Amino acid sequence: MGKRLNLYYIKYIYLFIIGAFALVLVDIYQLRVPRIIGKVVDGLSDNTLTQSILKDFLWDMIIIIIIMAIGRFLWRAAIMGVAHLIEWDLKRKMYDKVVDLPLEYYVRNQSGNILSHFTSDSRVIRQWFGGGTLMIVDATFLGIYTFYRMIRLNLTLALLSIIPLFVIALISGIVGHYMNLKFLENQKAYDELSSYSEETFRGLFVIKAFVREALELKRFARINKNNHDKNLTFNKYSVMLNVLTEVLVWSIGAIIIGYGGYLAYRYKVDSVGDFTPGDLTVFFSYFVTMTWPMFAVSRLIDMRAQAKASAKRINALFDEDLKVYDLPNAKDIDILGDSIKIKNLSFAYPDDPSKYVLKDVSLEIGRGELVGFIGKTGSGKSSIFDLLLRFYNLDHNMIYLDGNDIMDIKIRNVRHSIGYVDQENFLFSDSIINNVSFSEENEIDIKKVEEATKYANVYDSVLRFDNSFDTILGERGVTISGGQKERLSISRALYHDPKILILDDSLSAVDAKTEKEIIHMVKEQRKDRITLLSSNRISSIKNASKIVVLNNGMIEAIGTHEELLKSSKTYSEINSLQSLDGGDFDAE
Repeated sequence: MGKRLNLYYIKYIYLFIIGAFALVLVDIYQLRVPRIIGKVVDGLSDNTLTQSILKDFLWDMIIIIIIMAIGRFLWRAAIMGVAHLIEWDLKRKMYDKVVDLPLEYYVRNQSGNILSHFTSDSRVIRQWFGGGTLMIVDATFLGIYTFYRMIRLNLTLALLSIIPLFVIALISGIVGHYMNLKFLENQKAYDELSSYSEETFRGLFVIKAFVREALELKRFARINKNNHDKNLTFNKYSVMLNVLTEVLVWSIGAIIIGYGGYLAYRYKVDSVGDFTPGDLTVFFSYFVTMTWPMFAVSRLIDMRAQAKASAKRINALFDEDLKVYDLPNAKDIDILGDSIKIKNLSFAYPDDPSKYVLKDVSLEIGRGELVGFIGKTGSGKSSIFDLLLRFYNLDHNMIYLDGNDIMDIKIRNVRHSIGYVDQENFLFSDSIINNVSFSEENEIDIKKVEEATKYANVYDSVLRFDNSFDTILGERGVTISGGQKERLSISRALYHDPKILILDDSLSAVDAKTEKEIIHMVKEQRKDRITLLSSNRISSIKNASKIVVLNNGMIEAIGTHEELLKSSKTYSEINSLQSLDGGDFDAE
C-alpha cells in the first residue's frame, strides 16, 4: 500500500501487538474445544465417560469460554480500535493537504472526487487495517497451529486438507490483479456519481426553473447505471473467488469425512489402526476451523485489491505538488496596508501558460484610497485580486505590499491582512453570527458583529428574522436573498477589519440606493485603509479615489470618473450603454 500508509503499523505497533497477542491466545484455547469433544465421544464410545470426568470437561469449557471472551474483547478493542484511529488520522491529514492545495487542483478535480477520498477510500483503508490485519494474523497462526494438530492426528488427512490453500494461492495473483483494476474503475464511477449528485443538489433551483427534472433523471440513471455495472463487474470476481473457495473446501471436507470415516470404522470394527471415532470428530472440527483461514485468504485477496486501489488514490492526493507555498526565506511580518505597488505584472494561469490574462500591469495604491476596477468580462479584474491573495505564484518584483515583495512574505500574513468578498458570496450552513464572525479566533464580539452588519446595511434585515443573529442559514445561504447574502459576506470581511479590503463584484444583487449606502458606509469606516472594488456597474465605482480601466488584461486608463469619460474609450462606452439602460451613470 505504499510506505506512507505502512508507517501506521510502526506508529501503532503497541496496539497491533496487544491485538495479535489476544488473538493468538483465543486461537490456542479455541482449538482445545475439539479435543474435549473428541474425548467425550471416545468416552461414550468406550463406555469410559464418568460423571466426574464430564464435570471436569465442563469446568475446562467454562475456563476456555472466559479466556476467549476476554481475549476477543482485547483484540477487537486493539485492532478494530486502531483501525478507526488510523482512519481518523488519515482524514485529518487529507484535510490538511486538501486545504493547502492550490486553486488549480480544484479546477482539475470535482468536489465529489475529493469527497470520495474521505468517504469510500478512507473506509476501505480502515477495513484493511482492521479486518485485513485480523485475517492475516488469525489466518496465519490459526492455519499453522491447526495444521500442526491435524498432522498429529493423521498426516494423509492433513495433507488433503490444505489442497484448497495451494489452489487459492495459485489463482490469487491472477484474480487479485484484475480485481485491483476493476476496483479502480469502480471508484472512478463512484466519483462521477458523487460529483454529479452534489452538483445536482446545488443547482436544484436551476433544474426546476428550466423544467429539467426528467432530463436530469435520465442523466443520473445513466451515470448510476455505469456505477452499478462497474460495481457488479468487481463483485463478479469477488463472488467467483468465494464460490470457488467454498467448492474446493467442502469437496475436500467430503473426502475427509469419507476417508476418515473409513479409518474410524476399521479401528472400531476391525481394530486396525489408531484413528478412533473421537479422532474423526476432533479432526473434522479442526478442518472446520481450518476453513476460516482458507476463506480468509480469498477475502484477503478481495480486500487487498480494494485497499491497493484506494491507497493509490490517497497517495496520489498526498503526492500533489502544493505549488503555492512559502519560500524558504519568507518573512513573518505584519502588513500595515500603507501601500500596494504592482510593477510590470504579466500572468498566465497554470492550466494555460501560453495565454496571458494580465499583461504589463503597473499600478500604485496608497493608504486610505478606494480604488475601483472596471472592464469587460475577462479583462483581468479577478486575476489581480487572486494574485494579491497569493492564490497563485508569480515572479519576484511584480507585487509589493508596504514595500515588501509579496513573494517574500509568508502567505498567512498576506491573507490575514486582506478581507475578501468574492462574486459567489459563499456562506456556511451555520448561524448568521458565526458566519459574520468567521475570522474570529477567540470569543465572538457581538457588538463588533452588529457594527459590521450596520456598515453593510443588513443589520435591520437580520433583526427581522425570527432568531435574529442566531438564525441558521441553509446550505450556501439558500434561505436568504441574493442581496442579503452579499451584505452578510461584506459584513464578514468588515468584522475582520482588514488592512486591505477586496470587494470583487460583490454588490451586483442589491439595488442602486442600497449599493450607494453600503459604499458610503464602507468609505466612512475605512478612511485610513485600502479598499479595492471591482464592478461591471459604473455606479459602484464612480466616486472612487481613482478608477482602473482594464481591457484585454492591460490597463487602458487610470483616473477619476470625469477624467475617464474623456480619456478612456472603454469606460465611455460602458457609461453610455448603462446610461441608455436607464442608470444615472453620466458625469455630474
